Amino acid sequence: VQGYVGQLMLRDVRSDYYSSLQRKSFRFYDSTIVGDLVSRATMDLQIVEGFLRMWFGTLANAVFTVVIVFTVMYSINPSMSLISVIPMPFIFYFTARLWIKTMPLFRRMQLILGRLGAYVQQNIVGMKIVRIFRREDEMLDGFAQVEQMFVDTAITAGRIQSKYMPSAQAILTLGISVVYVYGGNLVVSSLLTIGNLLLFTRYMMRLSFPLRDLSMLSGTWINASAGLERIYEIID
Repeated sequence: VQGYVGQLMLRDVRSDYYSSLQRKSFRFYDSTIVGDLVSRATMDLQIVEGFLRMWFGTLANAVFTVVIVFTVMYSINPSMSLISVIPMPFIFYFTARLWIKTMPLFRRMQLILGRLGAYVQQNIVGMKIVRIFRREDEMLDGFAQVEQMFVDTAITAGRIQSKYMPSAQAILTLGISVVYVYGGNLVVSSLLTIGNLLLFTRYMMRLSFPLRDLSMLSGTWINASAGLERIYEIID
């Protein structure tokens, strides 16, 4: 049902977008890059489609998993359950920051690739004119500028990933270590078995997965919102 409703919504957006393009003036097409128009109708809508397809399932799965896993953990040991919850907000924060900051950069990289493809296509089609007026160097410089934009964006995304991605994993590892220390004391005191301690840490790792999914969903939502804004810039 979710996919069906999402496809109906995308069909209406595509129809409105195409109808809007048919009503545009010649001056609009003289000042607009064709590759940009195509990227709005393809890449931007693909991002929106991905969000519509995954948001409900991701949210429902996250809520269901957190409730079931925490219930099992609480039945094993209530005090360890409270300890295991402490690092979860920090894991969610760092993972959410990772996706929120990198998703727009990845989207920008896609747009630059679309712009790069349109640039190459237009210059290949008009290669005779370029060579007649001896504009090869100017076209090469333009290509190098767009290519450098892509490289700079990719490097920025890589730096953000190197900052936030290890942080969430390190916090989870630290939390599991604390649980092992606390649980080890309970094992020594015969208040907890080794099997239950190992089972608890496995569930603790499983508890972090829905948080990562929700943080990824938040980044996808921001990306999809930006894509719809680009589409409605043309429609309006």
